[in-house]
Amino acid sequence: MDLPVLFSFGVVFSVIISCVAKPIVIIPKTGNWELSGKLYSINANTRYVPVVLFISVLFVCFAAFQDIYAGIYDQGNYKSFFDDAANYSSLNSYLEAYEQEYLYMTVNWLLRQVTDSYNVVLILFFSFMYYALVRFFYTTHQEPSFILFLAVFCLVFAFVVQSYCIMRTGISVSAGLLVFSELQQPSKSKMANVCKNLKILVWTFISVGFHTLGLFILPILVMYFIYKRASFRTFLFWFALFFILGYAGQLILVNFLSFYKRFLLYAGLEATPAYKTYFTNLCILFAIIYRRKRFFSNKNIALHFVIFMCSFYIYDFELLMTSIMFRMIYFTRLSTAIVIAELWKTYTPKKNEIMIPLFVRLFLVIYVTFNFYGFVVAMPRYGLDYYKIGGFYNFF
Repeated sequence: MDLPVLFSFGVVFSVIISCVAKPIVIIPKTGNWELSGKLYSINANTRYVPVVLFISVLFVCFAAFQDIYAGIYDQGNYKSFFDDAANYSSLNSYLEAYEQEYLYMTVNWLLRQVTDSYNVVLILFFSFMYYALVRFFYTTHQEPSFILFLAVFCLVFAFVVQSYCIMRTGISVSAGLLVFSELQQPSKSKMANVCKNLKILVWTFISVGFHTLGLFILPILVMYFIYKRASFRTFLFWFALFFILGYAGQLILVNFLSFYKRFLLYAGLEATPAYKTYFTNLCILFAIIYRRKRFFSNKNIALHFVIFMCSFYIYDFELLMTSIMFRMIYFTRLSTAIVIAELWKTYTPKKNEIMIPLFVRLFLVIYVTFNFYGFVVAMPRYGLDYYKIGGFYNFF
């Protein structure tokens, strides 16, 4: 385990949450921030600038200047795709040589025409991921709290670090986060609503274009549409119906996935589905239903509840091919962290009720800590015990 990387990402995400929720924590109350001897007024457009600039530079440097190609996943292959693009004079011939998603390979080929440094590519990709994370947290309107720090650090850290090894998944999930961010934006006019839907369509296309697992956004959109137009009970009915149909229709799903033959290669790499994850998520669901009125008093939590619920659908896909379908959990982990933070506030101990809130809070702490511990144990699989700052020199 590489403690400098671990610690740095923990600091990054803690500061991100603080700056997007409470900028006054970072920026003094004078109403100005100073740069090169000049004072700039703080307003809705500039108040995050100094923190975001600093953290983004720190983030992309850790992302781009590391030789993490020793893990079990695909970072080494991605670099070879980029390097090999120089051998193809036309984009069409390059696309025909590989079975990866066309949009990802097209971007790869275009970047190779501009630069021969893969570190530059990593800077661009991880800058996009960083932007998506900040944008997502900005639209959630969550107050900073201990449990939110803990949940984000434990649940999101795995997504970020594993993206070194599964880059396409990281970009796909980041585009998905921007879809979720747009869904939370109010539409003040018909034209604004058209633009909002267009952005959702574009980000969904990019998500699927970088990794086919981005199709997981579609059931989230469908369930959110149902949630916004139906009662809570009706929503739960449709959720259960789709879950049962997915469980019963696995053969249909296999045939559906056969349109992309590369997915079928994972069928022989079966692993045990994440039963523990779904059991603990079920406990969280019971806690939500028990305090439903107080939990949904915050209207901004609706989308994240739907995304959290859709995490159960991943179980159906895992029964087909666990080794690849489990990656869809990254589309739901951020919202899970926000749901946990909301439950933490909902179950506040009071004089007339202490035991149940304390039990739920203890469970939430154990849940996120267990997630973090499980990832730490698996860190060597992702090459994080091969950390080398020498990658910095490859940039020049």
